[in-house]
Amino acid sequence: MATSNSTKEIWFLKLVRKGLLRVTKSGRVFNPVTGKELGPQKETDAYRYVSFKHKGEHKIILLHRLVWIVYKGLPDDPNLELNHKDGNKQNCRLSNLEMTTASGNQRHAIKTGLKAGDKAEENSQALFSNEDVKRLRREFAEGRTSLIEIAERYTVHKLTVKDMLRGKTYSSVKSRYTSACLTKLPIMQRNW
Repeated sequence: MATSNSTKEIWFLKLVRKGLLRVTKSGRVFNPVTGKELGPQKETDAYRYVSFKHKGEHKIILLHRLVWIVYKGLPDDPNLELNHKDGNKQNCRLSNLEMTTASGNQRHAIKTGLKAGDKAEENSQALFSNEDVKRLRREFAEGRTSLIEIAERYTVHKLTVKDMLRGKTYSSVKSRYTSACLTKLPIMQRNW
């Protein structure tokens, strides 16, 4: 997911072009002078990186970024991110890498189970707190409030309220009243 640092990336590209580093499509880096593989180090968040010192300058680069820039070049847009297609940050093979947007990277992480989608009030765009959802489902199921009253109270569309009550949204918020809301909703729709 790391974003671009073109100065450092250009420094590494120059080393590759001068023959001081050799990078393979399988994600391995060698020092052609010594013949030794530069063992990719592992950062705390599981990304692998390569450390190299040349003429008194010491730099570190994420391995997947190095592989990408050697074979695909520097990204035109510095805001683009590299994604590991299989979700394995250790797999830095060129065939496992793809350039994407930050939101595309997040969608991929959620789709592959690497990141849980923000649920209920953990989502910055949530309209209701978890406690609101439980209380509103209970009040609606018991007939103490209506869908329209909730929509007006929270200044939201009635379909937003309907989806919350029936558990289509806020499904992570468990409530024993959700099924009662489901039963009551078809009757209420006619009164909109």
